[in-house]
Amino acid sequence: MVLPFEKGLEHKASILERYRAQGISYVSLTVGIDWAGVEETIRLIASERARIFGEPDRFMLVDKAADIGAARQSGKLAVSFNFQGSNGLGGDPAMLEVYHSLGLRQLILSYNSRNAAGDGCHEPADGGLSSYGRRLVAEMNRLGILVDCSHMGVRSSLEAIDVSSEPVVFSHSNARSVWNHERNITDEQIAACAARGGMIGVNGVGLFLGPNDASPDTFVGHVDHIVQQVGIDHVGLGLDLVYFEDTMYRIFAESPSLFPAGYPDPPWNFLQIESLGDVVEGLLQRGYCDDDVRKFLGLNFLRTASRVWG
Repeated sequence: MVLPFEKGLEHKASILERYRAQGISYVSLTVGIDWAGVEETIRLIASERARIFGEPDRFMLVDKAADIGAARQSGKLAVSFNFQGSNGLGGDPAMLEVYHSLGLRQLILSYNSRNAAGDGCHEPADGGLSSYGRRLVAEMNRLGILVDCSHMGVRSSLEAIDVSSEPVVFSHSNARSVWNHERNITDEQIAACAARGGMIGVNGVGLFLGPNDASPDTFVGHVDHIVQQVGIDHVGLGLDLVYFEDTMYRIFAESPSLFPAGYPDPPWNFLQIESLGDVVEGLLQRGYCDDDVRKFLGLNFLRTASRVWG
């Protein structure tokens, strides 16, 4: 599950403990975002590596997918890093190898808007991937970094899926057929992702689930739609929990251009990690079996990560 962890967010220590308390085995911390350059990104990674290695009884930095199971057996939370946007590379694909050596295992090429790699989901031109973006996909495939298409435009995500030699993920994206928001993905994107062996993680942000509706039942509705399209093997948990509401609302007030149509004035609702029991109950009530639930809760992601990370 992707968890925002950029510079300046409050409650970082307590949110990780909340994840541990709910029995979560693995979380991917966002340490790169499109408005942060190389130096800021490196410094944040250094800080978070120090946090992880400073508490070896609580955390384990992931190298391979098998490390997630090993961390769980030893009572630790497995952690890796992700970027939401590729600007932290400074325009240099060679930086991917540096970041990979520091724990990067997942990267979104473009975050909402246009960058050098391609168009994001709120870019009206929907211009697709650039030649630079295609080079990034090839290098990510070589290194074993998951190509993540959340936040990307329809065309750019479909092109990323097409040029990738490995499965891709939409780590935290919901179904546009259920709720028509630009941040959500079409049935065409869902089908293309699944056809190449990837998976879609369902997002717990109320604005993307429905009319600011973060109820477990609405969340399960998005899961069910994806299953009806491509089967249980291609859907998972992608909560993307916003635990830093004060910072989010301040950014909304100071930078309204980051929030186009579809983002009403706060407050916004978010499905909490403590509500996962209600999500599981909702799946069971809709006829999903225990094996289906286990796939949704993590086995589908593990399968994809094992293919890409080794």
